[in-house]
Amino acid sequence: MSFIKKLLIQILKLFNISHHDVYLLKSISHSGWVFKVYNPFDKSIPTQKFLFSEVEETNDKDTMMCERIINSYFSSLANKSNDEMRSKEWSRIKNTHQSKLFDCLNDKNHKKLNELFNSFLRTEIVYGIDTGNFYNNKNWKPHSLKLLSDLARLCEYLGISRAESGQGELAHIFKDELSIIKQKIETKLNVKIDSPQICGAYGLKIENSLITLQSPESIYVAHKLISDFFKIENSFSNNAKVNILEIGGGYGASAYFIINLLKNSLNNYYLLDLPIINTMSAFYLGKIFGHNKIQLYGESHSIEKGIKIFPTTDYNSMEKVNLVFNQNSFPEIPIEQSKAYIEWMENNAEYFFSYNHESLLKDRSMAVTTVPEQFNANSKFNLMNREFSWMRPGYIHEIYKIIE
Repeated sequence: MSFIKKLLIQILKLFNISHHDVYLLKSISHSGWVFKVYNPFDKSIPTQKFLFSEVEETNDKDTMMCERIINSYFSSLANKSNDEMRSKEWSRIKNTHQSKLFDCLNDKNHKKLNELFNSFLRTEIVYGIDTGNFYNNKNWKPHSLKLLSDLARLCEYLGISRAESGQGELAHIFKDELSIIKQKIETKLNVKIDSPQICGAYGLKIENSLITLQSPESIYVAHKLISDFFKIENSFSNNAKVNILEIGGGYGASAYFIINLLKNSLNNYYLLDLPIINTMSAFYLGKIFGHNKIQLYGESHSIEKGIKIFPTTDYNSMEKVNLVFNQNSFPEIPIEQSKAYIEWMENNAEYFFSYNHESLLKDRSMAVTTVPEQFNANSKFNLMNREFSWMRPGYIHEIYKIIE
């Protein structure tokens, strides 16, 4: 490491700014706000420390769900019809940060797993999906600023606030109280934007509501996905029932908002991810919508309508869907696995919605491909719409129609 880089790291530490915090600051859409926030005489941006939701005690209902999760996890591993494939990054996360979760599963300790899941959003097991324990009370400014910037971008996208360009007044949105801003968003979307105060979630408290760091972007992606799909597939009436598959569903943050926005237009929501990640989404979404609304892989009983979770080791038994969705992961999926997903989509889906970056290193050591590379070369996928994200610089959302 060079002397200059070491010096820079030391200077940043004086301001309680870590490498992750620098990443957050670089990803802020309203870049001019950074100088305002670190100006001690400027109070125009209402940054504040995050608050943590209360951690629940274990209970019999959740422990029984954890027993189901453990059984499903081992069913996933037992099926070798399509061996689990991990990217280099997810292999690193598995080996470095998820040992506590693996220990609970391998010990088949239902209560211990319940205890971990009651606060898992504050831990390192969510690295690669959420911020986990990267946040602490010393580095609250970058996190708070990023959340507020994303909240403002969501308002700009929805047309309830003027879009900033850097040429006019900065942070004008905060002439309204945060509670008013939240109310305007909810009125526009006709849905609550609160994040569930479970599993150790933390974020900005607006009155009695919690807005997490991931919430604004998840809401944006959910709204964009639904509006693009129904705009193109206008044959769907308000009474239509849509089936959606999310590839790389994480712990269910986007699924939560998509399900709430679709309301009665949704039939089944499928999540497909690595078996270890599915344990998180099963618990998280089960806590929100009810454990009886979750169907896990390997279970003998089936539910007619709800959330159905499948592992990457076996997804070919899933029913056909109207729309496949992927957010922030397709470029990093091993090529062999992504080709298998595409082949499945060709025969089992009508549309594919992508929200991903297209950044590649020369050696492709992180991302191995881009969505256009994979889909534009396939004559069965017809690009219907392609736009830059309002929320995250460099991200693209696209929707493809799959031609029979």
